[in-house]
Amino acid sequence: MARVCVCVYQHVYSNVNLPFQTKPVSYIAAIACAESKRLLMRGVTTIRDAAGDVFGIQMAIDQGIIQGPRTCGSGPLLSQHSGHGDYRNLHYLPREWGGRISDGEAIGGFLLCNGADQVLAATRHALSLGATQVKMATSGGVCSFTDPLHVN
Repeated sequence: MARVCVCVYQHVYSNVNLPFQTKPVSYIAAIACAESKRLLMRGVTTIRDAAGDVFGIQMAIDQGIIQGPRTCGSGPLLSQHSGHGDYRNLHYLPREWGGRISDGEAIGGFLLCNGADQVLAATRHALSLGATQVKMATSGGVCSFTDPLHVN
């Protein structure tokens, strides 16, 4: 029987389907590991994960610790303030003004970048983590409360 390689675009952590800030990161990772195995059992052999800290799961799959498809991760989504990746509390000041990072930034899902220097630094950071590609959100999104599509 011939083997067929099925490659999909997937957010491993999006399959968790619960707000990231309500559960420990280790719990979310455990659910993502289980979903990785389910993807493989459904015939998916490779995923391109765009936006999120999937590198630990990718390493565990590569080392045979867990079962899952080959994973090519981008690391954090790069976005600007008020962009698709800006999930800060509306009362948080920008980091440059002494504000704290958002929950999404704290778990490696997003990096807010304003200006070319910050984008370059964030890109280098993602590549140092093991990213095979970089995902940037330069306009609005359908699930972002700070930037509906009609605004950008």
